[in-house]
Amino acid sequence: MSGAKDLLAGAHSSVERLEHFSPIIEELFHIEQDFLEKLYKKFYTTQSMRQQGSLAFYKCQLKRSNVNGQVKGAFQPHSDFVHTVGEALLVRMCMEKFSMDTLESKPDFSKLNMPENIGKAHIKTRLPYFRQVVEQIVDELYMGFNDLGCLPPVTVNVENVSIEIPREQLNKHDFVDLKFPSGATFRVYNGKESTDDLQNYTIQFLMWYLHFVEFQDGIKEGDPYRTNINIKRMIPFFYSHSNKSKYAVECIDYILKSEVLLPESLSMRLRLSSFVNPHGIKGGNKPADMQQENNILVLKDVIKGLGAHKTNNAMERASAAAPVIAETVDNHISNLGCHMRRGVHCTKDKSEDVKHLVDILGTVEPFKVVENRKMVSFSSFRRNPFSTISCEFQPHLLKIIGRLRRGQNIDIDNYDQ
Repeated sequence: MSGAKDLLAGAHSSVERLEHFSPIIEELFHIEQDFLEKLYKKFYTTQSMRQQGSLAFYKCQLKRSNVNGQVKGAFQPHSDFVHTVGEALLVRMCMEKFSMDTLESKPDFSKLNMPENIGKAHIKTRLPYFRQVVEQIVDELYMGFNDLGCLPPVTVNVENVSIEIPREQLNKHDFVDLKFPSGATFRVYNGKESTDDLQNYTIQFLMWYLHFVEFQDGIKEGDPYRTNINIKRMIPFFYSHSNKSKYAVECIDYILKSEVLLPESLSMRLRLSSFVNPHGIKGGNKPADMQQENNILVLKDVIKGLGAHKTNNAMERASAAAPVIAETVDNHISNLGCHMRRGVHCTKDKSEDVKHLVDILGTVEPFKVVENRKMVSFSSFRRNPFSTISCEFQPHLLKIIGRLRRGQNIDIDNYDQ
């Protein structure tokens, strides 16, 4: 009997701990939303509408009047627009790999050492060539984050003299000038940087876009391991925007609670509780906090329908019955085969918009290196999204972790509040 009591007490304690941490970790949708908002703050400005290759320029070409940079007011239109532009850029990059001027052009397979009949080959035969192309694209786009405080300085040998250049200084600028007593000046360039603002702008945008797609795909699959990896990768992106970013702290807190502080079984329960799959279909997961936001919208409509002279008891009863009634009505409408428009945003096929942008990109040439090509609103744009991060990143990270473990408040950016 005492063993059963101990078991119940342990289960009750685990549930209390789960309820204590669940409001903290169920933040996937808000993290996704804030990441997209930071993307627009970095790459979108209305002053660049005439600047070829900018997001505002693509918006005007596609006539997207519902895109204005205010992500929290219209998340889905802004997400669809980023997916359209990102997909068009990737298609254009692949076309250049195969020397294709238009989508109807015949690809030059010999450029990548592929057989001419690769399109008719078996999947097992095509897979190595597919990986070959993907690896080339990833090598051009991906730029990993390395904490500058953990890296040794760059050593340069000039005039039989060995000089050490701090990586922070080389990462902050495109180049570093070295002056010698003899009067000679040598310029050491950052290896992956160029003076082409448009190319740097496009490459960095694709880095943000691919990570955004990976994060969304991990949520749809309900993969707790991949989601945690993506959240870890998001920390430098948020930190590069502001070292007091609220959602950088949220990402750290998520990892701390789900991988360090809790037991393995309870940690997995917390990770899986961040996803919901209302319809039980494969790849149909979504963030739990998004589902909660949708439930709140249903409750607002129900409470609004009660009229002006509603009582507290009436609102409580309506709120308790609203989710069940809404689900019953949806199932009934589905069984009748009725099609109803939901929300104010209609999802349309983006293939035409992607083709239109691909044609425009043929004249813009964002991947062709043109030295000293400038963008007025994005002057001296860097390819490396982490160029603003200094060697103070690791001490700042350890400070946040220490305060989170003690349950103390963290200084965050006023805008994020």
